[in-house]
Amino acid sequence: MKIVQISYYKLLRHVRDKKSMSQMILLPIILIFILGTALSNHFTITDISPTKVAYFSQDAGAGSRYFEMFMKSGEVNQIIDLQEVDSYDTGIAMIEKREMTAFVYIDEDYSHGVYQGKQADIQVFSSVQGSFRTSIVQSVVDSYINGANTVQAKIRLNNGEEMDLIHYLGDNEQMFFTKNENIENISIDTAGSTPKAMDYYAVTMLVMILMYGAEYGSGAIAEIKFQSKGSRLIAAPIRRYEIYIGSTLGVALTLFIQSVVLILFTKYVYHVNWGDNLYIILFTCLTLSIFATGLGIVGCLLSGSSKVASSVTNILVVIFTFVAGGYMPLDQQGGLLGIMRGLSPNHYAQRAIFNTIYSGNMEQVKSSIGIMWLMILAVFTISIVKGRRKVI
Repeated sequence: MKIVQISYYKLLRHVRDKKSMSQMILLPIILIFILGTALSNHFTITDISPTKVAYFSQDAGAGSRYFEMFMKSGEVNQIIDLQEVDSYDTGIAMIEKREMTAFVYIDEDYSHGVYQGKQADIQVFSSVQGSFRTSIVQSVVDSYINGANTVQAKIRLNNGEEMDLIHYLGDNEQMFFTKNENIENISIDTAGSTPKAMDYYAVTMLVMILMYGAEYGSGAIAEIKFQSKGSRLIAAPIRRYEIYIGSTLGVALTLFIQSVVLILFTKYVYHVNWGDNLYIILFTCLTLSIFATGLGIVGCLLSGSSKVASSVTNILVVIFTFVAGGYMPLDQQGGLLGIMRGLSPNHYAQRAIFNTIYSGNMEQVKSSIGIMWLMILAVFTISIVKGRRKVI
């Protein structure tokens, strides 16, 4: 109960601090508008060159052979640049490094599944950064699957019996790859499948401002450790852990509420696309709020000063935001920049949110949030160890 009371009063105190609240809410709103307006042309798709797709098949049957024929046929080859790789792991690594837009994988039982009339999947893996191009790849693969199903149905109707597509066609691929002239050319609409400038910066500036909330964390721990008010709190009939947990929760909830305000404002005023699954986005914001609070606490404990911790935090946030592509999308994945990106909490928060909004790889959403919780565990473990040493 005391933890709840401390959290409530800490939250109430921050909400009543009009200067701080206005900075934390108005600053990202202004930045989103400026960056989203000034850089809108950089997020407009003007050239649709062939989409690079990695491909690996463990299937030695005719099923995968027909698929390869289809993907390498003249018209498909104009929009898909299919490149075979030597293993499943290589294909996954290439999309993670954004060397390829997508990775198409066929397992060893594909042809057997088709022959037996059982489930036979062609798997498409992608990264959210290539969401529009990924939709092209998915459409092409779906076209092949739909075509195969249509031919299979035609065979059954004509023969009046169950007969496998592969067994029936044999090597006569011309029956499957028949060119028709009844195809209508239509324009491609990218709306909702890839972020516009305003959508992009709404996410990155939200993440950035939550990271700046680490100052709240350093201020809270400095008040307890180094100020007279903290001495009075510790002398009160309240356990020390209740003070720390209550203060931490109060700060984290303050940041979370600010994120909710930003999301609602940008959704209804800037018409930013936040997708259909706000629960995962809000959970990501809560996770980052807790991490930012812990980062501020550990910074203050290590430096012994909230001012020093604030200065260091500000520098770190700028670096984290830059390497995560917060100011401008970055294509380079390897080298020092890639290593720094792997250490940036902004990167994992942005990856989780973008994948959620644009129906990307949900495994990346789970792994990104999981990594952020490991970071939370790390900063609070350091805080506990450092805090105990101070007491001793």
